[in-house]
Amino acid sequence: MKKTFILCSLFFLLFSLSAFAGGEPDKGGGSSDFWQQQISPAPAPAQQQPAQTANPAGDFTCTETAAAVTITGYNKTGGHVVIPELINGKPITAIGLLALWNKQLTGVTIPNSVTAIEGGAFMNNQLSAVTIPPNVTSIGREAFYGNHLTSITIPSRITSIEPYVFATNHLTSVTIPNSITSIGEKAFYDNPLTSITIGANVTLEDDITDDDAFNDAYNNGGKRAGTYTRPNANSAAWTRR
Repeated sequence: MKKTFILCSLFFLLFSLSAFAGGEPDKGGGSSDFWQQQISPAPAPAQQQPAQTANPAGDFTCTETAAAVTITGYNKTGGHVVIPELINGKPITAIGLLALWNKQLTGVTIPNSVTAIEGGAFMNNQLSAVTIPPNVTSIGREAFYGNHLTSITIPSRITSIEPYVFATNHLTSVTIPNSITSIGEKAFYDNPLTSITIGANVTLEDDITDDDAFNDAYNNGGKRAGTYTRPNANSAAWTRR
């Protein structure tokens, strides 16, 4: 009996020393917290997504005024290009005529300083998405012609959509902001559109889609605001909802 008591006392002492060796006793967290700390590794710190880094100024050609910069060319091809907001300390306010056309671009980030995108600026690339900054007031003809765009948001400061500007893309629906008063010829040509939301009394030049079916439905219906749909991209039966 005495030997059993001594053995139990030694076992308890060794157990206590192993539990608290190398650290302070638990101070209110509870013994379960202490043991959880011993068997569970500390959680890894959360990984932060790296911010997009703007391409260096040397990747572009440009023209400058005393107050602003216009991008006129791009010296590389392929991938995602991030246009900086400033070059030589001046804001980039315009993407010039054909500035980044036919560069095999898969993505582009346009800075909020830009107010004008000129004709053909991003024509014949592989863009599947693009965010047009809200301060843009004009987009030239064919600016996004021949890409892979599946959706587009047209800024509300734009008042006219130029010919062929979004032609030959993959758009299935488009919303025309109420600021728009005219839409140019073939602006949405060669897109599988089945839904167009448009305001009232917009002037449509010739065929803004592949044929005159949408123009007829809109004009003959009194140019009323609404969402016009058709059953599929090959149908000529546009109806207003």
